Amino acid sequence: MYKVRYNMGINFRNLGMLNESVDAFKKAVDLNERPAAYNLSGLSNFENENYSNAVKDFNEAIKKSKSAVAVHFNNRGLAFYHLNENQKALDDFSKALEINERDPNVLYNRGNVLMGLNRFNEARQDFDDAIRLQPTRPKYYHAKGLAFEAESILMEEQLLKS
Repeated sequence: MYKVRYNMGINFRNLGMLNESVDAFKKAVDLNERPAAYNLSGLSNFENENYSNAVKDFNEAIKKSKSAVAVHFNNRGLAFYHLNENQKALDDFSKALEINERDPNVLYNRGNVLMGLNRFNEARQDFDDAIRLQPTRPKYYHAKGLAFEAESILMEEQLLKS
């Protein structure tokens, strides 16, 4: 019965029926608390902009996993980022990179958080590392350019205040 509920959740997600997807995954985890169902429920909550519930689901996915899974930390980091909990997001992205240091998407995500914290050099380093791993993704180059621009604007504003 778990597989039926789990697959229903996937099908509802594919159809964009996110609330129904979450309900199906919740019924699946009532039958068997597998990390994958919590993770997909979290993704449905995330796409539905219910970031607090997404964090709860990703917490469960992390707790139920037998070993640390980078994608769960990355997903929870994204939810924290959308909740403006930047330090928690940064911690999760860093943990994901401890598990898999060669994930350009996580580097990109952490770079965005670092940029929001005005840590521009570190952000650019993450964007550079993402570019090195996946040089055909324009969004990594764009993000690096935005880091230069944001730093320049911040410096200009500081000069105007003095």
